[in-house]
Amino acid sequence: MRLQSVLFVCLLTCLGCARNADDNKSAQKATIHCAPYPEPASESGYKSKAITYLDGVAFQKGEAIYIDPHKLSYPSMYLMVDRSVAGKGDVLSDSILTFTDANVLHVSDSISATPYVEMMETEKRYCYKIENDKLWLKDLSSNWEPVTIKYLGKFRGVVAEDREDHPCMLLDIRTKWFGNIYQVMCEDDE
Repeated sequence: MRLQSVLFVCLLTCLGCARNADDNKSAQKATIHCAPYPEPASESGYKSKAITYLDGVAFQKGEAIYIDPHKLSYPSMYLMVDRSVAGKGDVLSDSILTFTDANVLHVSDSISATPYVEMMETEKRYCYKIENDKLWLKDLSSNWEPVTIKYLGKFRGVVAEDREDHPCMLLDIRTKWFGNIYQVMCEDDE
Protein backbone atom coordinates (compact mmCIF):
# COMPACT_ATOMS: atom_id res chain seq x y z
CA MET A 1 0.00 0.00 0.00
CA ARG A 2 2.83 2.40 0.85
CA LEU A 3 4.49 1.67 -2.54
CA GLN A 4 1.23 2.53 -4.32
CA SER A 5 1.01 5.85 -2.43
CA VAL A 6 4.58 6.75 -3.35
CA LEU A 7 3.96 5.85 -7.00
CA PHE A 8 0.74 7.90 -7.02
CA VAL A 9 2.54 10.97 -5.57
CA CYS A 10 5.36 10.57 -8.14
CA LEU A 11 2.84 10.30 -10.96
CA LEU A 12 1.01 13.45 -9.82
CA THR A 13 4.31 15.33 -9.49
CA CYS A 14 5.40 14.31 -13.00
CA LEU A 15 2.05 15.30 -14.50
CA GLY A 16 2.24 18.66 -12.73
CA CYS A 17 5.76 19.28 -14.08
CA ALA A 18 4.70 18.41 -17.62
CA ARG A 19 1.69 20.71 -17.34
CA ASN A 20 3.86 23.57 -16.02
CA ALA A 21 6.29 23.04 -18.91
CA ASP A 22 3.38 23.26 -21.38
CA ASP A 23 2.13 26.44 -19.64
CA ASN A 24 5.63 27.96 -19.89
CA LYS A 25 5.76 27.18 -23.63
CA SER A 26 2.38 28.89 -24.11
CA ALA A 27 3.56 31.93 -22.19
CA GLN A 28 6.70 32.10 -24.34
CA LYS A 29 4.61 32.08 -27.52
CA ALA A 30 2.48 34.93 -26.24
CA THR A 31 5.44 37.11 -25.25
CA ILE A 32 8.29 37.99 -27.55
CA HIS A 33 11.33 39.87 -26.26
CA CYS A 34 13.64 41.37 -28.85
CA ALA A 35 17.15 42.57 -28.17
CA PRO A 36 17.67 46.13 -29.33
CA TYR A 37 19.86 46.54 -32.34
CA PRO A 38 22.58 49.10 -31.80
CA GLU A 39 21.88 52.47 -33.35
CA PRO A 40 25.19 53.60 -34.84
CA ALA A 41 26.48 57.01 -33.84
CA SER A 42 26.79 57.84 -37.54
CA GLU A 43 25.70 56.44 -40.88
CA SER A 44 29.15 54.83 -41.14
CA GLY A 45 27.87 52.13 -38.78
CA TYR A 46 25.87 50.73 -41.68
CA LYS A 47 27.39 48.67 -44.47
CA SER A 48 27.26 51.43 -47.07
CA LYS A 49 27.67 55.19 -46.73
CA ALA A 50 25.76 56.07 -49.91
CA ILE A 51 22.34 55.74 -48.29
CA THR A 52 19.67 58.43 -48.25
CA TYR A 53 16.40 58.34 -46.33
CA LEU A 54 12.88 59.34 -47.24
CA ASP A 55 10.63 59.08 -44.18
CA GLY A 56 12.35 55.97 -42.82
CA VAL A 57 12.90 54.22 -46.15
CA ALA A 58 16.58 53.79 -47.02
CA PHE A 59 17.56 54.30 -50.66
CA GLN A 60 20.75 53.43 -52.44
CA LYS A 61 21.31 54.37 -56.08
CA GLY A 62 17.63 55.30 -56.35
CA GLU A 63 16.34 51.90 -55.15
CA ALA A 64 14.61 51.27 -51.81
CA ILE A 65 16.73 48.79 -49.87
CA TYR A 66 15.16 48.66 -46.41
CA ILE A 67 12.88 50.34 -43.87
CA ASP A 68 14.47 51.77 -40.74
CA PRO A 69 11.58 51.71 -38.25
CA HIS A 70 13.38 54.13 -35.92
CA LYS A 71 13.41 56.77 -38.67
CA LEU A 72 9.72 56.43 -39.65
CA SER A 73 7.58 59.52 -39.06
CA TYR A 74 4.59 57.25 -38.29
CA PRO A 75 5.18 53.66 -37.08
CA SER A 76 2.06 52.05 -38.60
CA MET A 77 1.49 50.84 -42.14
CA TYR A 78 -1.86 49.85 -43.61
CA LEU A 79 -2.80 47.49 -46.40
CA MET A 80 -3.71 49.32 -49.61
CA VAL A 81 -7.37 48.37 -50.02
CA ASP A 82 -9.46 48.78 -53.15
CA ARG A 83 -12.78 49.46 -51.43
CA SER A 84 -14.68 49.03 -54.67
CA VAL A 85 -13.65 45.35 -54.70
CA ALA A 86 -13.52 44.43 -51.01
CA GLY A 87 -16.78 43.46 -49.33
CA LYS A 88 -17.79 45.27 -46.13
CA GLY A 89 -17.12 42.24 -43.90
CA ASP A 90 -14.05 40.80 -45.63
CA VAL A 91 -11.13 40.00 -43.32
CA LEU A 92 -7.97 41.67 -44.57
CA SER A 93 -5.10 39.38 -43.57
CA ASP A 94 -1.90 40.95 -42.23
CA SER A 95 -3.31 44.37 -43.03
CA ILE A 96 -1.79 46.49 -40.24
CA LEU A 97 1.94 46.60 -39.49
CA THR A 98 3.11 48.54 -36.43
CA PHE A 99 6.77 48.92 -35.46
CA THR A 100 7.64 49.63 -31.81
CA ASP A 101 10.73 51.15 -30.20
CA ALA A 102 11.26 47.77 -28.50
CA ASN A 103 12.22 46.26 -31.89
CA VAL A 104 8.93 44.39 -32.20
CA LEU A 105 6.74 44.39 -35.30
CA HIS A 106 3.04 43.78 -34.58
CA VAL A 107 1.08 42.38 -37.53
CA SER A 108 -2.73 42.28 -37.31
CA ASP A 109 -5.72 41.60 -39.50
CA SER A 110 -8.59 44.04 -39.96
CA ILE A 111 -12.04 44.06 -41.56
CA SER A 112 -12.56 45.90 -44.86
CA ALA A 113 -15.33 48.06 -43.37
CA THR A 114 -12.80 49.43 -40.82
CA PRO A 115 -9.38 48.75 -42.37
CA TYR A 116 -7.49 50.94 -39.87
CA VAL A 117 -8.79 49.14 -36.76
CA GLU A 118 -6.81 46.11 -35.63
CA MET A 119 -8.40 42.77 -34.82
CA MET A 120 -6.24 42.27 -31.71
CA GLU A 121 -6.99 38.55 -31.46
CA THR A 122 -5.15 38.02 -34.78
CA GLU A 123 -1.96 39.81 -33.76
CA LYS A 124 1.39 38.20 -34.55
CA ARG A 125 4.72 39.54 -33.31
CA TYR A 126 8.16 39.51 -34.87
CA CYS A 127 11.52 40.84 -33.73
CA TYR A 128 13.26 43.13 -36.17
CA LYS A 129 16.79 44.37 -36.73
CA ILE A 130 18.80 46.13 -39.41
CA GLU A 131 21.95 44.39 -40.53
CA ASN A 132 24.01 44.69 -43.71
CA ASP A 133 21.68 47.31 -45.18
CA LYS A 134 18.61 45.09 -44.79
CA LEU A 135 15.64 44.84 -42.43
CA TRP A 136 15.36 41.36 -40.90
CA LEU A 137 12.44 39.69 -39.04
CA LYS A 138 12.18 36.61 -36.87
CA ASP A 139 9.45 34.94 -34.92
CA LEU A 140 9.98 32.71 -31.88
CA SER A 141 10.50 29.55 -33.88
CA SER A 142 12.66 30.65 -36.80
CA ASN A 143 15.90 32.21 -37.89
CA TRP A 144 16.23 35.79 -39.12
CA GLU A 145 14.59 36.27 -42.53
CA PRO A 146 15.12 39.26 -44.86
CA VAL A 147 12.38 41.76 -45.71
CA THR A 148 12.28 42.98 -49.30
CA ILE A 149 10.69 46.29 -50.16
CA LYS A 150 9.91 48.25 -53.26
CA TYR A 151 9.08 51.93 -53.17
CA LEU A 152 6.02 52.57 -55.38
CA GLY A 153 5.72 56.33 -54.91
CA LYS A 154 4.03 59.07 -52.91
CA PHE A 155 0.44 60.30 -53.01
CA ARG A 156 -2.05 62.20 -50.89
CA GLY A 157 -4.85 60.17 -49.41
CA VAL A 158 -6.86 59.01 -46.42
CA VAL A 159 -4.83 56.53 -44.39
CA ALA A 160 -6.32 56.77 -40.92
CA GLU A 161 -9.68 56.86 -39.23
CA ASP A 162 -9.53 60.66 -38.98
CA ARG A 163 -10.48 60.71 -42.70
CA GLU A 164 -8.05 63.57 -43.36
CA ASP A 165 -5.92 63.86 -46.45
CA HIS A 166 -2.27 62.93 -45.63
CA PRO A 167 0.93 62.62 -47.62
CA CYS A 168 1.61 58.88 -47.98
CA MET A 169 4.09 56.42 -49.43
CA LEU A 170 3.22 53.13 -51.08
CA LEU A 171 5.56 50.25 -50.27
CA ASP A 172 5.50 46.69 -51.56
CA ILE A 173 6.70 44.72 -48.53
CA ARG A 174 7.48 40.97 -48.76
CA THR A 175 8.55 38.54 -46.04
CA LYS A 176 8.47 34.82 -45.40
CA TRP A 177 5.23 35.29 -43.44
CA PHE A 178 3.31 37.99 -45.31
CA GLY A 179 3.52 40.32 -48.25
CA ASN A 180 1.41 43.02 -49.84
CA ILE A 181 1.27 46.68 -50.79
CA TYR A 182 1.10 48.96 -47.75
CA GLN A 183 0.56 52.68 -47.34
CA VAL A 184 2.31 54.67 -44.65
CA MET A 185 1.78 58.28 -43.69
CA CYS A 186 4.84 60.47 -44.14
CA GLU A 187 5.94 64.05 -43.66
CA ASP A 188 4.86 66.79 -46.05
CA ASP A 189 7.46 67.85 -48.59
CA GLU A 190 6.60 71.50 -47.98
